[in-house]
Amino acid sequence: MRSTIAALVTLAAVGCQAQFASPAPEIQKLAWMVGTWTSSGEFNVQGSAMDYTAEWTVSMEGPFIKTTNSQKLAGFELKETSYISWDPAKKEYLMTSYTNLSDQPRVEHGKWVGEELVFTSDPWVAMGQETLARATLKKKSDDEFAFKLEFKSPDGWAVVSSDPFKRKKG
Repeated sequence: MRSTIAALVTLAAVGCQAQFASPAPEIQKLAWMVGTWTSSGEFNVQGSAMDYTAEWTVSMEGPFIKTTNSQKLAGFELKETSYISWDPAKKEYLMTSYTNLSDQPRVEHGKWVGEELVFTSDPWVAMGQETLARATLKKKSDDEFAFKLEFKSPDGWAVVSSDPFKRKKG
C-alpha cells in the first residue's frame, strides 16, 4: 500500500512539472488580436446585398489562437469557432473552423503577403454548395484591422465583404 501511495505521489509531482505546449513565435505575432472586435457593413453574395453586424472574440488557448465569431444577416445568425496553429514544416498558418453552415470543418492555409495575412480555404461544402473562400487581414492600428472576405467564382475571386473591425471597448 505504501509503495502504491509513493508511486502516486511521484506521478503527481512529475505531472505538475510537465511543460504544456507554448505558442510558436508565429502565433505570438498574432497576439495583438486578442480581445473582442465588432464590424458592420454589407455582405454581397451573387449580386444580393445584405446588411450585417459581426462580433469576433480572439483568445490565446495554449499553443493556438481561438476565435469565436457571430454574424447576423438577413434574419440568420452565423456562428463559427476557429483554431489557428502554425505548421513549421510548411511554414504556414493552419486554421480549422467549425460553423453552423456545414457539418464539416473548413480548413484554411495562411501566409503573410507583405503586411497582409491571407488565408485560403480548401474546397468545402456550405449550405449544400462547394466553395472556396479567401480572407485577408491587415492591422491598421492596435484598435482596428481591415478584413476582406472573398469567394471563388468562375470569373475569379468575388469580394463578399470588406469592412473594418474595431476593438470593442470596456
